[in-house]
Amino acid sequence: MIFHHHNVVLPNGGQTAPEKPLITSIRRFRVALAVFGGDQIVGKKVLDLGCLEGGYSYEFAKAGALVHGIEVRQTSFKRCCHLRERFQQNSDVGSLDYTSASVTDLASLRLERHDHVFCSGILYHLANPAAFLRDLGGLTNSLYLHTHVAANNGEPQPTGRWQMLLGELQTHEGYTGRWYREYPDSDQQCRREQFALSSWENRHSFWPLESELERMIESAGFDLVLRERTQESSPDRPARLAYYCRRL
Repeated sequence: MIFHHHNVVLPNGGQTAPEKPLITSIRRFRVALAVFGGDQIVGKKVLDLGCLEGGYSYEFAKAGALVHGIEVRQTSFKRCCHLRERFQQNSDVGSLDYTSASVTDLASLRLERHDHVFCSGILYHLANPAAFLRDLGGLTNSLYLHTHVAANNGEPQPTGRWQMLLGELQTHEGYTGRWYREYPDSDQQCRREQFALSSWENRHSFWPLESELERMIESAGFDLVLRERTQESSPDRPARLAYYCRRL
């Protein structure tokens, strides 16, 4: 099976996407594993939201966690299932399972509480990020969040494609940020299965300013433990940050 985004080592020694860096070498995985307890993650429940091809879930499970990944696109979900089969055949510790569903309505999934939630590359694809973070407060006391943030008017602004996709500063859910256009208005829902790195249901997503995102996190009941700027704003790409949050 061909993987396009997540590279992990399979039990037979092969790699799923050799042209990509191994998940275990990516800083966000290493930091998340560390703040989730490192060796102490064994037996802990980890929820991976919008897990794409399942590579991060797979590596958390290999570390001994009891992992549940959520992925809506069937093309990506099939790759998740491929990893689950390989894992179940070759591991005596940890567990790995996936559900095919959208994360936009977590309440409908009736998920149990998890020791840790890994949320990477999903918040900036949502229309209502503040409501989503509040829902996460009901699922965990430990959250690793990796996401883009919008630039303020006084900060360096991305140009080119990003300038066209990010709107002017506006207020939404009581927070200041910019709307990001996920799809052209003429695009059809049936085509969205093809766009693995875009939103699923909403045509526009809301990106809060950095300070506003931190206010969202605190309003959801979390305390900021760690903040790391993983990518500065540039003409080619907007800023991206990582947060480790706990409900104390």
